[in-house]
Amino acid sequence: MRIGFFLLFVLLTVSSNAQSPNEIEQKLQSLTLTDSARVELLVDFCVANTFANQPKNLTYAQKALQISRKIKYPLGEIRALNCVGNYYYQQAIYDKAVTYYTQALRLATRLKMTENIVIGNSNLASVYTRDKKFEKALVLLKEADKILLENGSKDNPKRAAILTNLGIAYSDVLQYQKAIDCHEEVLRICESAKIPFGIILAKSNIGSCYYKQNQFEKAIPFLQAAIRIAKENEASNLLGQPLAELAVCYQKKKDYARATKLLNESIAISKPINDQNNLLTAYQKLHELAFETGDYAKAYKTLLLYQSKKDSVYTIEKEQVITRLSEAFESEKKESKIKGLLQEKRITDLKNQTQERTIWILVLVFLLLAVLAFALFRRYQNRKKNELLRASYEEATRTLVAEKRATESELTALKSQMNPHFIFNALNSIQHLFMYGDKVVANKQLENFTTLTREILSFSGKRSIMLSAEIELLKRYLELEKMRFNDDFEYHIHVGSELDPDFDSLPPMILQPFVENALKHGLLHKKGLKKLEISFAETNNSLLCTIYDNGIGRKASRELTERSVQHESFATSAIDKQLELLNTDKTTYSVSYEDLYKDGIAAGTRVVLKITHKE
Repeated sequence: MRIGFFLLFVLLTVSSNAQSPNEIEQKLQSLTLTDSARVELLVDFCVANTFANQPKNLTYAQKALQISRKIKYPLGEIRALNCVGNYYYQQAIYDKAVTYYTQALRLATRLKMTENIVIGNSNLASVYTRDKKFEKALVLLKEADKILLENGSKDNPKRAAILTNLGIAYSDVLQYQKAIDCHEEVLRICESAKIPFGIILAKSNIGSCYYKQNQFEKAIPFLQAAIRIAKENEASNLLGQPLAELAVCYQKKKDYARATKLLNESIAISKPINDQNNLLTAYQKLHELAFETGDYAKAYKTLLLYQSKKDSVYTIEKEQVITRLSEAFESEKKESKIKGLLQEKRITDLKNQTQERTIWILVLVFLLLAVLAFALFRRYQNRKKNELLRASYEEATRTLVAEKRATESELTALKSQMNPHFIFNALNSIQHLFMYGDKVVANKQLENFTTLTREILSFSGKRSIMLSAEIELLKRYLELEKMRFNDDFEYHIHVGSELDPDFDSLPPMILQPFVENALKHGLLHKKGLKKLEISFAETNNSLLCTIYDNGIGRKASRELTERSVQHESFATSAIDKQLELLNTDKTTYSVSYEDLYKDGIAAGTRVVLKITHKE
């Protein structure tokens, strides 16, 4: 767990007369408060209770946000948004954390609230660090430190918070000396201000830098000091990370008993506060420790714990999505029922009006016979016209809904059918490695396989994903397929400078069938060095995705296929259907194939998928 992030928010937002969560909650229940005062107490509770990470934090933060917006209290709104983001960050639901952090930073920037701009920069930087976008994190943190220095806050605890996060970001890009310099400056500031929380963090982070450089003898004193001071100050929430890293230091010294004890202590501390990130780390280290000591049964059990904890992050998000969809569905049913009752009332009113008119018509029948006949005819004609229009509208609506569901079902079915045969190939290769090859590599590939499978399932219901996500899927897929080849297979993926992989998007796994055909029909039967190149470029509002292989060519592959069994490539037919369904008035998909020759001999195949966005 990266605990540096929370230092900033706690130091900048908690009141000077720090109160416990219980004291704050008693005030909320017993006092009659103005709306702004209630907002401040709700936020103070969330800040004081940050590390407990209880669902109550989210409830109170959302209540503070609702009141702040109602009474137009921007400072309360900013603080509440950050509290909601903190909750989702602790739960490792980073997409939601970014959403709320960004809203808070945007509002603080618009209102030129310098202190909250610093908080917003640090919050977003922490998420970027988690998402391995370290350069973005460094830019935000340097900007925040510059603001504090310009305001004369060189020795202010607020700057210690920024330097803590800046040191963590430097560590993530392997600039350990810069990271240590930042943490030593934090230690100086916090020792001067007598802030135990900051001293613990600084020593823990310095030890972590030495630990990451494999300088375990230097790391141990700092980690032990951080653990000792945390226990003296009853700051058990800060013990998870240094305990886990100290355990690894002892593991490297072959002191397996002490390493195991420290990891179990880290897990025991992390469970009550629901520290998902540190639990992941501790279970992973326990797995590696058991594997290293030859206790394969324990290694298997801890691997299952690690994988289960890793999957739970996704499960939490999926359950919340399901909850939102269920609530939306129930709301829609209620609205539909209300509309039905209103329609019945209108029909009843119309019937009553008709009966009244009929009575009056019977009374005046002899005097107004001609007028009555004309009125009845016109009324009948209009009613029929309305009924026909209503029937046509309802039929058109049902047809559109049915077509949409059919299209989405067919797309989902196609996506789910894209890779089952690849799964068996990958599992067979991994099984072969476990039995006859390098078990460490096999274990790594098995983890790669489970991650790829989870991501494929996660993306299967989406119509588009970021280009960076598609590239990551292709890399994992190719690494698994690479096991089927000897060392004579290599692949490269190029992205044009005009593209932004984190902005540009395309349908998920749309290139995988072409890559599969290149491997299976082009390269598998080739002798010598086998090359596969995938490139992405943009020209004239079109995204060009090119797959090149130096295989035996389509003609030779077709001849081999016809001699073995008569069949049509499932991947090709499936992608043809998918592209046909994806084509719209705004976006078109087209594929071209080019057979390459050198001196009259087949030299490979080039496939170009063109995605054109119309104006």
